[in-house]
Amino acid sequence: MKAFRFPRTTALLALSVVTLTLAESSGPPHRISPALTNALQSSLPAYAPAPPSPALVADTPVITLPEMIVEAPAPESLPADRLLTPRGRTELALSRYRTEADRMLNPFTLPLLGRSPAERMLARYAEAERTRELAESREEVAIVSVIDPAAAARLRELGYDLALRPAVFASLHDRD
Repeated sequence: MKAFRFPRTTALLALSVVTLTLAESSGPPHRISPALTNALQSSLPAYAPAPPSPALVADTPVITLPEMIVEAPAPESLPADRLLTPRGRTELALSRYRTEADRMLNPFTLPLLGRSPAERMLARYAEAERTRELAESREEVAIVSVIDPAAAARLRELGYDLALRPAVFASLHDRD
């Protein structure tokens, strides 16, 4: 015995009729009947906004300040890269330091054996920032050395200590 099969067009037509019928009859389920809802709404008073408070309506004096001209310089703004989120800093490092050669030679990262391109570029970014800050501090020490050579010598010694990378030279500090 052969099974009866509907033609595709008949099945699609039946499905669309059922869908339209369900869409027309469906709606949000009512917890109470529409007649009871109308009866309750008609028994409620109409909405009237509350009158404004007398404290707000009272004659409040308006204070007008004299015009002023500020001649002080505007405060120095931070560089844009100091205000970045970690994700923005990663994107900046990738755009600045990732080269085409790096993209071709290091397309994949092995999780246990290597660092991702983002980690490598963030390390290069941090090193560039550290180098820039050291150069700025050397310039400042040079300016101080003109005024007070003894203070410049102390600052130079402090700068040498700060310039060491603690992760690399930790064993040297532990010997003392």
